[in-house]
Amino acid sequence: PGSTQFQYPQLSFQDDQFQINSIDEKINHISNFKNFINDEIFKPILQESNIKKVSSLNHKHHYVGGKKSGHFAGPVKENYQQDPIYTKEFLLKFLTLNPKEVQLMKKSHSTMVKSLPKKFPDVLTSNFQPNGYVYVGGSHFNYLVLLSLKSLRASGSVFPVEVLIPKMVEFDVELCNYIFPLYNAKCLVIEDFITKETSKKINKYQMKSIALLINSFKNVMLLDSDNMILKNPDYLF
Repeated sequence: PGSTQFQYPQLSFQDDQFQINSIDEKINHISNFKNFINDEIFKPILQESNIKKVSSLNHKHHYVGGKKSGHFAGPVKENYQQDPIYTKEFLLKFLTLNPKEVQLMKKSHSTMVKSLPKKFPDVLTSNFQPNGYVYVGGSHFNYLVLLSLKSLRASGSVFPVEVLIPKMVEFDVELCNYIFPLYNAKCLVIEDFITKETSKKINKYQMKSIALLINSFKNVMLLDSDNMILKNPDYLF
């Protein structure tokens, strides 16, 4: 007496069945999506033979004097009016390809372009959203994404956001499950969509290209985790 007992919400069989069907549909969609991008996109790229005939870009014969040298100048205040002009001659100091290598790379690119599908199957794009933004997160980049995401929303942007996490071990439960959704953003794990064989051959900045492929938007804008948004970019869509 004088106390109330908490009542758990009652789910009908229909509600429960609807949830099961939704989960099953989502699993099937991810499976079909994974098969398509791996069989129709990654496999032709990874099996292309001409590019394998070009030696590693880190090989010494690609560099003047046989030594790879870095270039650290950039458009910062300390270098104002002192930055080099990026002429062909200047850039050739950092990487050179002989005529045979150039032809092999052109042939490789042409072969891959011809082998790629013209479009995604309708069954995969039927649930795609019209417009959205994509970030590549993972590790410490997750919190950089949060800062950029907050600036995006502060600018007035309303389009959804997907944050691509390279590996499951980099999935931040608090950010992905609780904080990002507050900003109309969700996480996707790249490992869920590509095979282990493909994953071994993708690293660092290549993840940005993968992020443009693995998302659920028909029109997508890739943002870097260190981008600070000053003006609402939604109008660009």
